[in-house]
Amino acid sequence: MLDALVKHARDEEFSKSLPPTGFYNYSQPIRWVVQISERGARLEEADLSGLLFARPYTGRTSGIDPHPLADEACYALGVSVDDKGKVDDRAAEKHAKFLALLDKMEDAPQLDADIRQAIAQVKKAVAGEWLVDDARWAEVKSKDWVAFQVQSGPLAGKKLFQLPAVQAFWVAEAQERIAVRDDKKEMITGECAVCGEVKPLISRIPVGVKLISKPGPLHSLNSNAFVSGRTDTSGHNNLCYECADTASRVFNALASDKQHRRIIVMDKVGKQVKLDTLRNQVALFWVEKGRPLHSAEDFSFQSALGNSYGEGATETKASEAFDFESALGDLMRPPVAGDSDSDSDNDEQPKPKVKKGTKAAASAPAPPKPEARLSQLSSLLNVQNAARQHLTFLDGSKFALAIFSPNVGRTALRDWLYLDLGRMLPHVRAYLNATTINDAWGSPATHITSTR
Repeated sequence: MLDALVKHARDEEFSKSLPPTGFYNYSQPIRWVVQISERGARLEEADLSGLLFARPYTGRTSGIDPHPLADEACYALGVSVDDKGKVDDRAAEKHAKFLALLDKMEDAPQLDADIRQAIAQVKKAVAGEWLVDDARWAEVKSKDWVAFQVQSGPLAGKKLFQLPAVQAFWVAEAQERIAVRDDKKEMITGECAVCGEVKPLISRIPVGVKLISKPGPLHSLNSNAFVSGRTDTSGHNNLCYECADTASRVFNALASDKQHRRIIVMDKVGKQVKLDTLRNQVALFWVEKGRPLHSAEDFSFQSALGNSYGEGATETKASEAFDFESALGDLMRPPVAGDSDSDSDNDEQPKPKVKKGTKAAASAPAPPKPEARLSQLSSLLNVQNAARQHLTFLDGSKFALAIFSPNVGRTALRDWLYLDLGRMLPHVRAYLNATTINDAWGSPATHITSTR
């Protein structure tokens, strides 16, 4: 499964939804950008968030773990007071570790002379009186995220932490921090179970994965009963840093996209999800593309799908509306509307009840009805005898399906399906045809969903 997740990161379209290796899409925005010139530095207020401003990540908790050229103000600037007036007694130590990381970067082989010069300017800016004398210095709080930018030279106008060379440095640095070491403190190297390359092996995957509640590890190595391929829980997990991080980033991107995620079973007591059981089952699925898809320019969605989209639907509109990959997931959607995969499953906030007959009820969104899209999928799969090249001739493509039970301390893989899409589609076609029901009055066909 990890191998398939890493392969999916190479998909050109899907990769646009991923942060760089070793980076994380934080919920907290970058609050300040330090603008540095040869004559001084100033604080510029900002509100930079989202995937474009993903930042270095190590999964730090209680330890001191600085990030390069973008970090909280207690690290980057030595600010000790947060927005509630609480003083961080370790702010001076955190700032010292941040400066030590900058010193290490100046000697890093991944960085060129221009970046080294920019780092020297950053060190001068945070060590001198330039920022302390800034009119907005008192507004900076210890938990505010800070980034750096130079105003002159070849790197002018660029956020330094986003430079490809800085990202390459961070991959090597993060790998060094979480690598397993022997009795002589040397990194243990070995063949990665995913990419097969001989690299330093890591003890943990920094990025947790999230299906229902808080992020948790994608592996379970807290007891010898869960150990695989090593002697005890203090060893490595047979993965290199790049593959482990990529698998987690792809997992989270799939889990956050309802086109690739279906809740099959949710163990609830009222509105509360029980996370201490393995009854919860969540499916993630995707199509791994093989060779480039055949051109669909001559394929008519309208002729293949008939009137599935209703009267007045144009061919262009139909092709944009139908998501073949997500329609496969509707086969797993529970028939009970209350068990469907809704936004409330992610944020754990129940939606307010709306009384029938009110204006709010009239404007409320209708419950999901996967039957319509299943009818479209059935129509698409039943045009195999069309004279022109069929859209679903996907040479070398794979269908991947993983069933997970998210628990309190881990994410357990319950089932794994990975097979050629060409082998699977005939079974999907046969299933849809077998579960099509027309009533005695000739009403449109209805498809029965399955939770298995």
